[in-house]
Amino acid sequence: FLCQRLKTDKDAALQARKTAITESHEEITKLQSIAARDAEKRMALEETVIELQQAVANVDDKITDATQHLQQQLQTLQALVTEKDITIAELRGQLEQANDEAVDLQKDFELHSLSSGILEQIRCLKLPQAHIVKGVRPP
Repeated sequence: FLCQRLKTDKDAALQARKTAITESHEEITKLQSIAARDAEKRMALEETVIELQQAVANVDDKITDATQHLQQQLQTLQALVTEKDITIAELRGQLEQANDEAVDLQKDFELHSLSSGILEQIRCLKLPQAHIVKGVRPP
């Protein structure tokens, strides 16, 4: 009886160990499955991070290119503005010179009109040619 009981207890203990081992193997399998899924997710996240880093680098390159292009356009526009400012200054100077010449011509015309009027008056007086100022000839 005692042997039988020991054998039963031994079988029960053995069965309990087998059950525990089986449960441990099942738990290990579950954990390995979870670990495999986590590894897949981690790899997918790493790939996404790499793609995002490449996208950011591409955007940075595009921003750099656009900035350089805009700087070149700004320099071109600044050069054109400077050129236009110089041209405007030159034109302003030419306009002032033309205006001065027009004033001089107006004065000359007025002087010519005045001297013509004086000469006409002198002719009307019928003064001899000797009294007429030298260098002024009648028309």
